[in-house]
Amino acid sequence: MKVNEPKLIRNVVVVSHGNAGKTTFAEAILFKKKIIQRMGRIEDGNTVSDYQPEETERKFSISLSIIQFEHKGIKINYLDTPGYADFVGEALSGISACENGLMLINAMSGIEIQTLKYWRLLENNHKPRALFINKLDVEGTDFIKIINELRETFGKRVIPFTIPEYSNNKLSKVTNVLSVADGSSETDEFKHEILEAAAEGDDSLLEKYLGGEELTTEEIKQGLRKAFLNESFFPVFTGSATELVGVDEVIDFMSDFMASPNELGAVEGVNPQTNQPEQKKVSRDESLSAFVFKTLSDPYVGKLSFTKVISGLLKSNSNVYNSNKELLEKTAQIVFLNGSNQETVDEVSAGDICVITKLTATQTNDSLSSKDKPIIYKKIKFPIPMLVKSMKPKTKNDEDRMSIGLSKVTEEDPTVRVSKNSETNEQLLSGVGETHLSVIIEKLRGRYGVNIDLTTPMIPYRETITAKAKAEGKYKKQTGGHGQYGHCVLEVEPIERGKEYSFESKIFGGSIPRQYIPAIEKGVKEAMVNGHLAGYPVVDIGIAVLDGSYHPVDSSEMAFKIAGSMAFKKAMEQGSAILLEPIAKVTIVVEEKYLGDVIGDLNSKRGKVMGMRAENDKQIIEATAPLAEIQNYANDLNSITQGTGEYTMEISHYEPVPPKTAEKIIQESKINSEQKGE
Repeated sequence: MKVNEPKLIRNVVVVSHGNAGKTTFAEAILFKKKIIQRMGRIEDGNTVSDYQPEETERKFSISLSIIQFEHKGIKINYLDTPGYADFVGEALSGISACENGLMLINAMSGIEIQTLKYWRLLENNHKPRALFINKLDVEGTDFIKIINELRETFGKRVIPFTIPEYSNNKLSKVTNVLSVADGSSETDEFKHEILEAAAEGDDSLLEKYLGGEELTTEEIKQGLRKAFLNESFFPVFTGSATELVGVDEVIDFMSDFMASPNELGAVEGVNPQTNQPEQKKVSRDESLSAFVFKTLSDPYVGKLSFTKVISGLLKSNSNVYNSNKELLEKTAQIVFLNGSNQETVDEVSAGDICVITKLTATQTNDSLSSKDKPIIYKKIKFPIPMLVKSMKPKTKNDEDRMSIGLSKVTEEDPTVRVSKNSETNEQLLSGVGETHLSVIIEKLRGRYGVNIDLTTPMIPYRETITAKAKAEGKYKKQTGGHGQYGHCVLEVEPIERGKEYSFESKIFGGSIPRQYIPAIEKGVKEAMVNGHLAGYPVVDIGIAVLDGSYHPVDSSEMAFKIAGSMAFKKAMEQGSAILLEPIAKVTIVVEEKYLGDVIGDLNSKRGKVMGMRAENDKQIIEATAPLAEIQNYANDLNSITQGTGEYTMEISHYEPVPPKTAEKIIQESKINSEQKGE
């Protein structure tokens, strides 16, 4: 495939709710362009764009993929993205790399949850967009009903460009609305609206149209293209990918109407040397700059960096400067992709999309440039993964290989997080949802031979006291020769929540020599690691050494450390100890119609609504809730809001556990200790 000027390139991200037919539509395009001899089927696992093992196994798209083809001298990069909510990160990567959007609508289902979400993402990123109503060959589908639904949801600027025609109750072809001489009242109205959109797209055409003059075919095309690029016209195409009906019309629109990379203005970034905003024209004459929008870790090929060239020329076997990491990288091979099929190229022009193989340090969201003219482009804002599970390798071999596999998976998917809870000593894996995490586990097993079990993480409870207590600790041991002697009296009291710990000596007169006070504190700290009630760390406690005694020969630091530990444990028993639980601060974004159900669910989880506010068409709830109640909140919120709700969560503070709940936790702790033989 030849190197193209930016004006001869079209980058199109294709989005939809799951099962709308994006992958089949890609197969139809490849068949129409004679790149493949027969269309693959998702059911058979032989489509070009769904080629990864996890995709062929599950029968749906999981990762972004690219098909590239030429039409009328125009190179089109078609970025197929997953439709399921758990893989929204892939769609965000595709949107960042493309100037245009194509949204598929399932004619059997109409507007679905992800349809709304992806429309907003395209809108917020200012992407001109077209729609294709797919599966109109299925009996019982109603084209006019879906059009009305689309227009009610997205506005009157959504206008049918083609309409389906049926022969013997079977979809036979589609017709351009403008070519219909005398149609139905709906068709005539659509035709009128298209002409209005064309006229409003260009001031000179509007004047002519309002003057009663008829616009020429070329003028209509000119006006509609401007209207499309200005997002004042969203054409709707119709047909069936499986029946190859209506596909040619969309391909024509991509090449004739969609934006080339250089038409939507210069791309803004930041010069890391001056920290000032800087722009790059999408031109081959500019210095090199590029943006890595996706990384794929292939166990056989190595790391693949999906790259959008913003300016200049990207050449194989050359040095490029990673502006984020401040280091040089060797480009090695550069390839164009059709699914997994690679075509090696020597150079790639501004505006085009390619894959660089085997970059060492470069990751998703990194910017590449020439070293003397560095620039850093705006990063993709990926969703924070909120569903957290504890990871346990099944065998010692799995444990040895786990870190390598996890590093590859997290490099490939920015919506995956790996962390460690230092309090519970658990390895944690965070993802967008249950399906997302199950795919990660499959990848670890299939690609890297790592077998992992996921369980619900332990809650990092803590313990404290609610009353002041005084206790004595005396350690006395006589053996042959020198013995051991340490004796102290401690006063322990609760302090302000969140202050963790304080320690002081109130010894006067030398009842305990000064050099032994640190040993007492060390013994107290060691005892605080495992509390009196259920073995959780003790916090929010103040300790004072009041008195004690020593032996001039037998006393030692070790003896006073043990005495300090003994006194502290006795004081805990006397100080009305309680359990504390972590409380999370939660920010939830939901549609108005789900507000009551979400608040009711929070109340059932011992949550407290701290405030609410409206923002655009959403309600934002600020609340707190015990972590133990909302560990699986990602699943609960999805269920309540049908996948439309979003939330973020962070640990805020600790509060006392209700008595009945505390009894249950303490009992479970005792059972676990007995089972471990402690």
